[in-house]
Amino acid sequence: MPGYEIVQWRECAPDEWLEEFADLQTGMSEDVPTGERSVEAVTWTPALIREAEARRVAQGRFTYSTAAVHTASGALAAYTQMGGTPETPDRLSQYDTYVHPAHRGRGLGVAVKVPNVRALQAGLDHPAVLHTWNAPENTPMIAVNEKLGFRPTAQRTTWELELDC
Repeated sequence: MPGYEIVQWRECAPDEWLEEFADLQTGMSEDVPTGERSVEAVTWTPALIREAEARRVAQGRFTYSTAAVHTASGALAAYTQMGGTPETPDRLSQYDTYVHPAHRGRGLGVAVKVPNVRALQAGLDHPAVLHTWNAPENTPMIAVNEKLGFRPTAQRTTWELELDC
């Protein structure tokens, strides 16, 4: 991808990317289309990321991450994470894929997902299914998933009731 470099890591984000990775995860929390659902955004910090990583590792879960670095600025522009658990080694999950708004429209969703899927595949010694999900309003990421060959297998509905306390 011209103007971007791909970087990858397992389990824990490298210290050099931690602050910017926290910013991207906060963007994922605040910026992803959710339709009419109200979702409380999480402000990610390096400490919160390290806590989540330590929890995953302690639980025996594994994570593959791929990010795009904007070469002109050195900033992280996009990331994706996939992984699984030892309890269900044949059922893996796509956790997040996020492209910073300033870098959208350049194919970075595909640019980070493809090498991440390849790294995940290379780390497996058995067949597995990779599950992903999106809100129906998240048409850009649905288009990325369709381009990569993902196909719908189920639909989940979320209901919300506002309570007066």
